[in-house]
Amino acid sequence: MKEDKAVLAKVTRPRLTRTHPRADLLDLLDELRTAPLIIVSGLQGAGKSALVASYAETRNIPCLWYQVDPRDEDLANFFHYLDIAARALSPHKKTDIPVPTPEVLAGDSAAVMRHFRQLYRCLEPPFLMVFDNYQNVPEEASLHQVIRAACTVLPVGGRIVLVAGNEYPPTVACLRANGSTAIIGWQELQMNPLKVKEVAALHGLTLPLEDAVKQLQRKVGAWAADFVLALQKSRGG
Repeated sequence: MKEDKAVLAKVTRPRLTRTHPRADLLDLLDELRTAPLIIVSGLQGAGKSALVASYAETRNIPCLWYQVDPRDEDLANFFHYLDIAARALSPHKKTDIPVPTPEVLAGDSAAVMRHFRQLYRCLEPPFLMVFDNYQNVPEEASLHQVIRAACTVLPVGGRIVLVAGNEYPPTVACLRANGSTAIIGWQELQMNPLKVKEVAALHGLTLPLEDAVKQLQRKVGAWAADFVLALQKSRGG
C-alpha cells in the first residue's frame, strides 16, 4: 500500500485546492505553445507547480506529470516510472508503450530518441510532459541528455515543461542556444503592484498602506491565493 501511494505521488499531477489562477501567466504559456521546452524557474513557494498544473487543468490539456527525485539519476528508475505515467495517461494504448532497451537504459542518444518517438505515438497531441522538482537531478546525471533527446523528437503539439528551482538546469544550456527553450522565471512569476490591485479588487479586499503591501508580497512570493490569504489575515478576516 505504501509503495502504491509512493508511485501515485510520483506520477500524479498536484491537486489544486487553494489557488487563484494567474490569467496573465496562463496566457503567456499559450503564447509559448510552439516552444518544445519550457522552463518554469523560481524560488520555493513561488507557485511554479501550481501554475503548470492549473494550465493543464484550465486548458484541458492531457498531462503526463513526473515528480523528479535523486533516484532518477538511475535511468532504469526513471524509465520505470515514466512507463507508469504514460500508461496512466494513455490506458487505451498501454500495450503500444515501448519497453526501454539496454541501449536506452545506457543513455545512448539515438536509442533514446527512437524510444521517445515510439512513446509520443501513444500520447496524442496536444500534450504536456511535466518534470517537477527538476533541480533534484544531479548536474552530472545522464538524465539531462535523455531530456535533451526527448525534446529533439517532440511532435508538433507536444511540450516538455521542467519545473525547477531558481537555477537553470544544465539541460537548458545547448537547447537555449538554438532558441528552442522558453523560460518563465521570477520576473514573470512575482506579483507586481498592478496584479496585487487586481487580485484584491476581485476578492473585495481593501489594500493596506503601500509599505504593508510590499511586506505581504515579500512574505507570500508569487502566488495570488497566498497573497489573498495573507491580506485577509492582515485585516482580521
